[in-house]
Amino acid sequence: MSNTALTREQQLQYERDGFLVLRNHIDSAKLRRLDAAFEAHVPRNTYAPGKIYPEPAKYTICQQSPADPELAFIAEDDAVVGPAECLLGAQAHLTAYVGYVRTPKDVGAGAHNDYKRWRPVGSSMNWLFTIMPLTDFDEHTGPLLVAPGSHQLEKVDKAGGRLWERTTPRKPEPEAFIDPQLKRGDLLLMNMYCWHEAPPNKSTTRRMGLFNKYAAVNAPPATGYYLWDDAVYQAFSPRGRRLLPVHSSRALTTARLALIRSSPAGFEVGLAQDRELGQWALLGGDGWEEDVISGWDDGNRIASVDAHVCRQLGRSIPWMTYVGDYEEGDGLCRVYGYPAESDELDGARVPMKWFNIDALPPTCAHQFIPEVVRAWADTSIIRGRGLTQARSKVGQYAV
Repeated sequence: MSNTALTREQQLQYERDGFLVLRNHIDSAKLRRLDAAFEAHVPRNTYAPGKIYPEPAKYTICQQSPADPELAFIAEDDAVVGPAECLLGAQAHLTAYVGYVRTPKDVGAGAHNDYKRWRPVGSSMNWLFTIMPLTDFDEHTGPLLVAPGSHQLEKVDKAGGRLWERTTPRKPEPEAFIDPQLKRGDLLLMNMYCWHEAPPNKSTTRRMGLFNKYAAVNAPPATGYYLWDDAVYQAFSPRGRRLLPVHSSRALTTARLALIRSSPAGFEVGLAQDRELGQWALLGGDGWEEDVISGWDDGNRIASVDAHVCRQLGRSIPWMTYVGDYEEGDGLCRVYGYPAESDELDGARVPMKWFNIDALPPTCAHQFIPEVVRAWADTSIIRGRGLTQARSKVGQYAV
């Protein structure tokens, strides 16, 4: 882990309140460097749905933007990564790089927390924000309001062992929110479950800041990571590249589900037979993304897997969780897992059979299956329950 530590008092404050402010933490030279980088990307590489800069809106600099080294440098800076890893209790992965530019008269955002079971940036069970104001967040440009103690860690159900669940949270009352009076150069570290709110920008200037997200390496997003491009990987220093969990010039082209059960002989995986090819394969097929909830959800392939599973197995799986990405054909296959019962294959619409991973058929289409099962069996990994956008729209805390 990075060596920038926090005091025990600061750690306890974060545990109690769900956030921690480090005042005047980012030095002026780094801030000026970020200023120049933001100006280089605004408005050319900023995005707000249905808006043209500088119309009132929240514009983002995100996705593959850290391919610019002038943006990437701060994401691997010890002044940011050190405190984040201290509070996560583990080494970190950068799961999102997001710069916000709120233009004058932007309406802001209502009270919410950012644990989202359909989002690559929000479905890890242990992640936090590193929020870095590039302008003062005051009563004119709009403060970032936070509700101390609203992260409600008692709502995390750990009874499932390595499969954790977040039960429905309580929304704080309006009077619970406070203004931490964030200034340019401060660093706010905020728990994923902490409720916050962004009032409108009533000023004549822009409100700008970085809202990056880091997850513990042993708590991957349940939907799967956002896939960084190789250009982003190259923009980071050799030392900082450990922060990027997945990167590739290949696209995510397929998505599959590993139904895995324990047996006296070890782990078994349920495979379907492709009648035309005469091969046994994981459930799934072509991977695609939903367009039900607006936003940046690049990486969630659960809906495509669910559609294939409904066709092949004859019923839906209530949730699934990311295991890993593996080469398949010219692209990558995003694989999810689900802990199966013995009768899981009953009534399947295609021929299916349980196979011990030490005795896979010679006609198996996916040679990476043993690697998938080993990853699933890793007891150090904490997994959440990933949902489709459609299920989450009904209620992201519903099963």
